[in-house]
Amino acid sequence: MTIPEILLQHYHIDKALLTEVMPGWSALAYRVEARGQKYFLKAYNKTRFSSQMWIQGIDRYIPALIWLGEYTTLRGRIPNVVTTTDGSYKCEDEKQLFILFDWIEGKTPRDEPLTPPQLAELSQIIAELHGFSEGNPAFANVIRESYDIHFYESLMLRAQNRDENIPREYIPLIIKKLHFLSEVSSVLSKQNLPLVLCHNDIHGWNVVTHDDRLVLLDWEGLKFAPAEADLFMFKYERYWGERWNEFYDVYKKTHPNLEINETVMRFFQLRRRLWDIDEFVSNITLDNESVEVQEEARQALVRECGLL
Repeated sequence: MTIPEILLQHYHIDKALLTEVMPGWSALAYRVEARGQKYFLKAYNKTRFSSQMWIQGIDRYIPALIWLGEYTTLRGRIPNVVTTTDGSYKCEDEKQLFILFDWIEGKTPRDEPLTPPQLAELSQIIAELHGFSEGNPAFANVIRESYDIHFYESLMLRAQNRDENIPREYIPLIIKKLHFLSEVSSVLSKQNLPLVLCHNDIHGWNVVTHDDRLVLLDWEGLKFAPAEADLFMFKYERYWGERWNEFYDVYKKTHPNLEINETVMRFFQLRRRLWDIDEFVSNITLDNESVEVQEEARQALVRECGLL
């Protein structure tokens, strides 16, 4: 079925004007305009290797996202899911799975700095999210952090076999970092660290800003994890790292007693970087997309290797 046919059948949206917008790694994305309304449509390709994991997680995170938008002060600061005519939060055909959201006016800052009010807004969103712990029935399907390294075997084999897509000078370092990550994972999995609701993918491509307002997007990674699973992005990563104090001054007003564990912070930082490296190799070798997409993945792969 075509996308207009999908929209008509499942949402009663007729004569929709579609405009493709810049997608993330997990899905294609479209702006939908019809009857004076605007929507944002995510389309997950079922045959795309890098989309399959995200598709599997939809039933775990979307119900929680809907609850947060209905019953907490996060309403208007997170995406609003548009349900189908039969009340579902997704629809699909043999090739793709679709989720429809209300359109959010604004821009994606990417690598551009946020204004102080925007950064404060983002800090407040994360602080509120971290106030939720396990036990709420709305989060019954949200997974718990296990400190697993699901890509370990894949990336180790690629490094040991000297995959041609990985710059050779980084291969020994990748192997060393994988061994270290495995050791830390084993230690953390035996500890009973407090878990809170975490977004797990907070960066400049996953927010939309409009004046001093900010909306946090792409909740596929939602899980119960130590707060450090989100906080490391603000302290160490290029998107927010140079403004940690500014971010944390707002965050700690909600969580004044949080004691940050640097070992946990570094674990999540390193796991994310190595996972991204493995994902970018998969984008190049398994997805068979356009030359432009493959080249973008190559550039990102080299960048992440250089940050190890």
